[in-house]
Amino acid sequence: MDFTCITLIYALIQNPVDQSMGRQDPNPLPYGALPYFQIHYLIEPVKISSPSAYMAKARAKTEGHFEDKKVIDIEWIGGRLAQSLAADKELTEMLKPFMVREGEISIDPQKDRVRLYTKWKREDRLQFDPQFFQVVERIANAIKKLES
Repeated sequence: MDFTCITLIYALIQNPVDQSMGRQDPNPLPYGALPYFQIHYLIEPVKISSPSAYMAKARAKTEGHFEDKKVIDIEWIGGRLAQSLAADKELTEMLKPFMVREGEISIDPQKDRVRLYTKWKREDRLQFDPQFFQVVERIANAIKKLES
């Protein structure tokens, strides 16, 4: 046991630790902005009397994996808006091609407007889609109907 201790001390004397360099963090945090973005659609003006009625989230029910992944149904979670959107079968059919790529759609009320957005995307995959904008317009119409 004494021999091991002496060997370790001898190794430290022969190869001293460089004190000029700081210790490196084993779990470094990224610095600066990350290249991920979201597209937010704002529906305004909206008279929001009950914020919980305007909250909704769409999730895709899928089958298959990777390239064979297909959306079989869309589940809406939330208040009255979610119930209204779940009853719209044409909207469900319009959304199915987008849900594998978009992941989920979230709808949140704010002061005098409603915000609709999807998941974060890398900057090279971020693009405006006119067909998805038609889906957003249909959801905006449902929000305006809920308002009256």
